[in-house]
Amino acid sequence: MEEAQSGVLQEDRAFASVQTGVACRTRNRTEGSMMRNQIAWTMLGATLMTGAGLVTAAPPPAQHRVLVQEGAPLSIGRYSAAYQSRGQYSREGIRHEVVVENVTDRKIVAYQLGLLSFNIFNEFQDRLGGYAIKDVVPGGTEEGAWLASALAESSFYTGVAYVSKVRFDDGEVWQADLEEVADQVREIEESFSVESLTGGRD
Repeated sequence: MEEAQSGVLQEDRAFASVQTGVACRTRNRTEGSMMRNQIAWTMLGATLMTGAGLVTAAPPPAQHRVLVQEGAPLSIGRYSAAYQSRGQYSREGIRHEVVVENVTDRKIVAYQLGLLSFNIFNEFQDRLGGYAIKDVVPGGTEEGAWLASALAESSFYTGVAYVSKVRFDDGEVWQADLEEVADQVREIEESFSVESLTGGRD
């Protein structure tokens, strides 16, 4: 009787040992699968992060427009405008650079340019009057640079230049037709008004 009970006990222990081994193997397989899944997700996340880092949208280049003005004494031959960040020796703002030519047979002693700034959403930002008191002989050229400082100019996108006023050496002053100027500017901002051409900073 004792021998029979001993045999049953040994069989139970053997069965328990087998169950323990199966459980260990099952747990090991489960843990291994979880670890592989975790590694796979980590690699996928790293790939997505790397991909996201590679796809960086660059801001579009700024646009420059010179308005058409029939009969203007000056012709704008070259114009550029760009956002300038604050530096050790420079102020923040929109830097307008212009080259003009005297297309008349009269001497010019002073002129003013209208320099407009619009943001990336075609919204009016600022108007600057670029003054220059210089003699410009017939056929002569002059170049100048002006900095417009206003809020939110880091979103600058479009610059517009036109001849606003010209003074000849005999004292006569030529002025631009602001209605004509505003009409062309409305191609950028539909709601643009003539008041925006006179209410800005000079």
